[in-house]
Amino acid sequence: IARDITERKAAEERLRAFAPCLLEFSPDTRANINRMVAMCGNLLGGDMALYNRLEENLIRAVGQWHTPPDYPVQTRAEGRVCLDVIRRSLDAPVLVRDLQNSPYATSDANVKHLGLRTWVGMAVKCRGQTAGSLCVMFRKDQVPSEDQLNFLRLAGFALSVEEERRRQAKMQELLTQIAAIYINLPLDRVDEAVQGSLGDLGRFVDADRVYIFEYDFVHDNCRNTHEWCAEGVTPQIQELQEVPLSILPRWVDVHRRGEAMHIPDVQALPPEDGVRQILEPQGIRSLLAVPMMDGGRCLGFVGFDYVRGLHDFADLERKLLTVFAEMMASIRLRREMEETLRLHREKAEAANQAKSEFLANMSHEIRTPMNGVIGMTGLLLDTPLNEEQQRFARTAMGSAESLLTLLDDILDLSKMEAGKLTLDQSH
Repeated sequence: IARDITERKAAEERLRAFAPCLLEFSPDTRANINRMVAMCGNLLGGDMALYNRLEENLIRAVGQWHTPPDYPVQTRAEGRVCLDVIRRSLDAPVLVRDLQNSPYATSDANVKHLGLRTWVGMAVKCRGQTAGSLCVMFRKDQVPSEDQLNFLRLAGFALSVEEERRRQAKMQELLTQIAAIYINLPLDRVDEAVQGSLGDLGRFVDADRVYIFEYDFVHDNCRNTHEWCAEGVTPQIQELQEVPLSILPRWVDVHRRGEAMHIPDVQALPPEDGVRQILEPQGIRSLLAVPMMDGGRCLGFVGFDYVRGLHDFADLERKLLTVFAEMMASIRLRREMEETLRLHREKAEAANQAKSEFLANMSHEIRTPMNGVIGMTGLLLDTPLNEEQQRFARTAMGSAESLLTLLDDILDLSKMEAGKLTLDQSH
């Protein structure tokens, strides 16, 4: 009875400490994680405590309590105790005793180096996927009570919330960085920037492929314009040019309504489904494709593919892809606008050139007979004329010379517009 009372009081003490710890949480996710790790280590009576996050093939110690100064922040994941907890992704704490006589004594260097005997850990999940593990380590044989394990489960849930906050902040940062790239970016550098952005998105959501397609409703097809693939994933861009829309009627209808195409399991589609017939040869298991819209006009779509396993898309990933689709739609509209301006400019330049050539030709054609008029009038003035006849002839000569000057000015203007005017330097 006394032992039960002691354990109950210890459990109450842990719960009393838990609430203030949460209230002290700040926007600093790293500080919050370290605070939670320290509380778990202290209240479970451990020698050390860690929160390890799995990043690609590495284990990163994000939160530490009472670890040695030389404890490695980052190590290879394979063989580590915490990696097995992450992979098993259980909703209950995992207890490992007698570590010194277990396979971990050789596969996990920390077991021998730190003299660990007992390890208890809890998988921390984010968006339904395990992000890391919260663990408390002991240098003695230890069997945590049920209340202690429940407390560890509660702490793991709190860290899940922190992971979600961290991920949202990271997404905002990523979108801000991507958006900043395209501000005033010359169009001849857009393709290179888009390729880099696809890689950033793919690594953030751990996708196998990220891509952009453009719809061509005039020719009733679509084509893959950009693609990023994770290491070891086969590119498909060369196989996805001028894909007929007739084999994807449902897909196209969904996008033209401005809705995302979400396929959680490609193999769950009917075998005769055109979408499955396109996706299955590419090895795609799960897919999310969001349309690029200009009002009610569908320009294309951007998408995430998962080929190494099924994927449950979270709201965060949908938002990320939707915002990126809006960015790409803006880029596409900018391309169209600049192309329209280029065509109008070329037409205006062609019309101006035609006008200049017309003026030059007309000036030349009129100038030739005008020279004849001036010459003949000059010869006429050299003949015997009465006073009235001379006055008429001089008036004709003056008018002809004025008209010739005007024709010369028109000819110079047409040469100037054509860029062929030459200046004679007078001394």
